[in-house]
Amino acid sequence: MKPSIEIAVKTADALDISLDYLVSNSSLITKDKKILQRIEDIINMPEQECNQIFSVIDALIRDYGL
Repeated sequence: MKPSIEIAVKTADALDISLDYLVSNSSLITKDKKILQRIEDIINMPEQECNQIFSVIDALIRDYGL
């Protein structure tokens, strides 16, 4: 028996994880709601600013060696 979506949402909130993480094998990054909120904030910016921020992030990741 599968729980209702409401129960699943409450469970995810209680565990401080995303609903996606609860129902799948998604990355551990989904556990960090602050990071997810920051990414959503960037995505909601005008396209040019969004692209600039992601370019900086990509450069930092590249330079870090990941």
